[in-house]
Amino acid sequence: MPKKNQQIYADEIIQKWKNFLEDNLIKTSGSTGIPKIIILERKYMDKSAKASIKALALSPEDVFLISLSLQTVGGLMLLYRAFLLDAKFKVIEPKANPLLELEMNHEFTVISLVPYQLATILEDESSIKKLNRFRLVLLGGSSIPENLLPKIKSLKPVIYHSYGMTETYSHIALKKLNGNVENPHFKPIENIVVFLDDFGKLCIKGFKDNETIYTNDIAKIFEDNSFEILGRADDVIVSGGIKIQLQEIEKTIQENKSLQKTNFFVWYKTDEKLGQKLIVILENKTLTKEQILEIKTDLKKQIESNKIPKEYISVDKFYYTESQKIDKLKTAKFL
Repeated sequence: MPKKNQQIYADEIIQKWKNFLEDNLIKTSGSTGIPKIIILERKYMDKSAKASIKALALSPEDVFLISLSLQTVGGLMLLYRAFLLDAKFKVIEPKANPLLELEMNHEFTVISLVPYQLATILEDESSIKKLNRFRLVLLGGSSIPENLLPKIKSLKPVIYHSYGMTETYSHIALKKLNGNVENPHFKPIENIVVFLDDFGKLCIKGFKDNETIYTNDIAKIFEDNSFEILGRADDVIVSGGIKIQLQEIEKTIQENKSLQKTNFFVWYKTDEKLGQKLIVILENKTLTKEQILEIKTDLKKQIESNKIPKEYISVDKFYYTESQKIDKLKTAKFL
């Protein structure tokens, strides 16, 4: 789909909805694979939006700030919820910090962000004050870095981490991250049932009639039907005959002080001896030998020595998808 001004695109979409046209083309993020085009059907958009409105207690009095691309399911479905509620909204261009140009005494109550945007907002004191005027923040698109969680607990808006994908028309489960009552795991919204396949990957039922949606996410399901994501099946490499879950290593490294304000991700390079060599790719930061040794020492206390990254590579900048996820394939391609 060609890129358009967000507001023009929003006007076109809403006019289509008013005329009861159904098809909405949307592109998956492609952060670790090839993006694909999916057609969103109106009846399932209705079902998803109404379930979200109920789960999040959204109302016509809410005022929505839409700062995600409308060519992603997160941005499109937030617009659709506002449309169904006949609520006020404003569409802005996606930015790392969508609050910079917002007035201090704004009227907005609901916003959707990806973790990268939230992390950028929390680096600016005035943006934090603006964020605290919201009633509800929906955080999705990727996992949340460990160092963000304590900061989230101190924020005034109710903040939910959402789980979903383009194929499920946005989120099918929510985890409350702050306030008096927090959810330790993702809790499926109305009529959603989850189970695991023989490989431990999450399966979702109850959204599209009796159809089962199969994911690539390795999960653990608890007795109350809540669940936690452990990693992605396609994020597993084999290095020297050892299976390594990249997200597991990434999460462990995030706890190291040397990298807490650094954008990075764990990836791999082809290697003659190991097959796939575990590496860390950093955005515009070169580590000293002392810092690398410190990270290795920390990791040895928590994981096996054969799962410790062998190399730390700095690049000038990461490539990002339209939904502000790191485009790992594209970034690693230019090493």
